[in-house]
Amino acid sequence: MFTVWICLFVLLLGLEIATINLVSIWFALGSLTAAFVSLLTENIFIQIASFALMSILVLLIMRPLVKRFTKAVFIPVDLDEVVGKIGLITQDVSSRKVGEVFVDGKRWPATSKKKIVKDKEVKVLEILDDKLLVEEKESE
Repeated sequence: MFTVWICLFVLLLGLEIATINLVSIWFALGSLTAAFVSLLTENIFIQIASFALMSILVLLIMRPLVKRFTKAVFIPVDLDEVVGKIGLITQDVSSRKVGEVFVDGKRWPATSKKKIVKDKEVKVLEILDDKLLVEEKESE
């Protein structure tokens, strides 16, 4: 059974390296523990119990520590920077029809609460899912 646990460890470790999201490292460590337990006893139930207990224990201890040291950093993307900018409608937009707006040198899918026809200037209000919510720019 030692060989099976070591193969499982290598497989789970490979999966962890491929994903880099701390998905299977807990179970890899559990399988390594079970491999050493298999050297002490032939009882498969004790081996499985050691695998499960170590996996859960490592998960419960390490997960909060990992979260503490890996804080998410907000990096603005192009979409975030267009909010508040003025653009030009290139395809009619309404609440029922997704159109297109040209903002900051790029074309974006857009929607609006009211119908806005092509070649009108608009202001980007916010981001809704994968579209920009726009309103017609007020005349000055």
